[in-house]
Amino acid sequence: MKRLFPFLCLILAALCWGANFVVGRALNNDIPPLAFNFWRWTIALVFLLPFSGLKVWQYRRIVRRHLPLTIMLAATGVAGFNSLVYTALHSTTAINAALMISTVPLLVPTLSYLFFKTPLTGRQALGTAVSMVGALVVIAHGNLAHILALDFSVGDLLVLTAAFFWSLYTAFYHRRPHEIPPVDYLVIISLLGILMLLPFYLHELVTVGGFPLNKINITAILYVALFASVIAFIAWNHGVVQIGANKAGLFIHFMPVFSAILAIIFLHEKLYMYHFVGVVFVSLGIILSSRSGIRGVPVSGKNGMR
Repeated sequence: MKRLFPFLCLILAALCWGANFVVGRALNNDIPPLAFNFWRWTIALVFLLPFSGLKVWQYRRIVRRHLPLTIMLAATGVAGFNSLVYTALHSTTAINAALMISTVPLLVPTLSYLFFKTPLTGRQALGTAVSMVGALVVIAHGNLAHILALDFSVGDLLVLTAAFFWSLYTAFYHRRPHEIPPVDYLVIISLLGILMLLPFYLHELVTVGGFPLNKINITAILYVALFASVIAFIAWNHGVVQIGANKAGLFIHFMPVFSAILAIIFLHEKLYMYHFVGVVFVSLGIILSSRSGIRGVPVSGKNGMR
């Protein structure tokens, strides 16, 4: 059981993140996307503070030396990624979104090669290309005419942009200041991300309005703050430490499985043939890429997918 525990932690993290898509889709008409993301991270920060406390202040000089990187990680990982996902879920399904996000571990090696010249094998390049074909099949809803006419759902394109944001975040995360413990650094980038979100959230509040503080909305925000952020983060970290980032990154692909099951049960979404075709291509890309692996570069950041 002890040997299985790290794998169970990674599966738990994927389940929490997969459910996040379903929750976001279910409440897309009730909670505006920026409000959802702002309050998610604000409450998550409250949950995280007991693990870090006020000691993050002692890292201010280190953060100042790595400020551009820290700002970029906060912008892509905290402020940008989930804002795009929650916005996208207004016009795409939870299943579509989760399938496209599952291409992240294949985009990361490509970005690592482009920015840091990390070796990218031919098998990995092929795997990335095959996986992207799968993503395009899902985006185009299996209709080649949509690709030729560039007739995509706005939500699908936003999710693809979110996947790029998270891949960019992950590719650069391994260059974070290692003098700062992961939990403390997450507190720092969470705080910066919240500050970045604040003006956009206030603008949304004025132009779109807020959301009713009813039991369902409060429960949903507490869920994504506690489970999809804090618990998933702790579980993911443990799994990454125990089995390594490259192997752990593959568990992200449990997300579309959990999202599909939960979306069918709770949202009555339907699976179509193009979903299965997309899964086949994405899975084949994963197999091709994972067989060759990259040494020294994590497939996913130590603070996990949010």
